[in-house]
Amino acid sequence: MTTDPTSTSAGNYAYSKRNLDSVEQIVPGVTLEWLTNGRIAYFNVTTVERVAVDAWLNCSLGIVKSWPAEVPYLAIHNVSGSALTPYTRERSAQTVAMTPQYLHGRSAVVMPRTIFNQAIQLFVTINLARQKPNIQRRVFLDLDESIRWVLNYHKTEDR
Repeated sequence: MTTDPTSTSAGNYAYSKRNLDSVEQIVPGVTLEWLTNGRIAYFNVTTVERVAVDAWLNCSLGIVKSWPAEVPYLAIHNVSGSALTPYTRERSAQTVAMTPQYLHGRSAVVMPRTIFNQAIQLFVTINLARQKPNIQRRVFLDLDESIRWVLNYHKTEDR
């Protein structure tokens, strides 16, 4: 499998093409799995290589852009096996800016427990959330807690 991010066609990872039966490797260090019968897009990122970050966020954008308006957008991005580098934060902000306005739901980021990650919580909850208020964003230090929070979404909670 190539690690060229341009070869990770966003269209290959559209909502309508989700694979409910297995974990898909997007590129080495990035996987996509559909949890709870396809309700949650779950990305697991274990590298900080730019080509992998690009592939992950391109895939995420393809899914977001194809997500049906009537279905709550639910996603978890587990970066507890990597780090949110300045490049990752910049690319994340660009990706969030391209999220369709009609989309509503929740997006969680799972990170390891560190003091530095408390600062990252501010970035996610303040900077990214301001861009698209219909997508609630929150940082978690525990995957199970993030799943519970994402699944507890109700459209009436949109700001």
